[in-house]
Amino acid sequence: MSLTVFLVLNAFVLLIAAVVIMHRQMSPQHPLRQMLETEAQEREGRVYGGFYPHLEFMLMDLLVSVWISARGKNTPEYVSIETTWITPQDVPFSVFPENAVTVAGKNFGIDDIEVHDPEFDAAYCVTGQDHRRIRELLDRDVQQFLLSLKDKSPKLEVDLKSFRLVIPSLPRADAELKEQIDAAVGIITRLKEVMVNA
Repeated sequence: MSLTVFLVLNAFVLLIAAVVIMHRQMSPQHPLRQMLETEAQEREGRVYGGFYPHLEFMLMDLLVSVWISARGKNTPEYVSIETTWITPQDVPFSVFPENAVTVAGKNFGIDDIEVHDPEFDAAYCVTGQDHRRIRELLDRDVQQFLLSLKDKSPKLEVDLKSFRLVIPSLPRADAELKEQIDAAVGIITRLKEVMVNA
């Protein structure tokens, strides 16, 4: 067999394997896609995409996207819930799990904003410029939504134009994904209320 025929056959086998893998990911039978489809029905949304399916639904006047990425060679697994918005105030901040790195970072200049709730302050590190305004935005309701996800180590990033909540693990059941989306919806709704009424 010539080298050319050998290379062509190998390329063909690789192409077939890629098509099979993509078909399995795009299949309505894929468990992650099924979870998104369940949420799409409940939230009057729609699932888009093949290899990396995502859910889109409307919340008030905002388009919310939910992305689920399974672990790949160069990709960690995560759920990302995001929206684009224009807020009346530019008060960017981040909330991420308190851990040994953040504790050590405080000794080197990371400014952890305390919200004066012992449970929340022990669980999360909050960074941003406008401490007073960030404390107002992270009111008790928002804190409770984030604390409901504490065991999932979520990271929240908010700025003038976007909201993004990333959970670095995959949901194992429909109820778990629903809880994550419900928490994000609660945070988005509450932040929008507080920003508009300020």
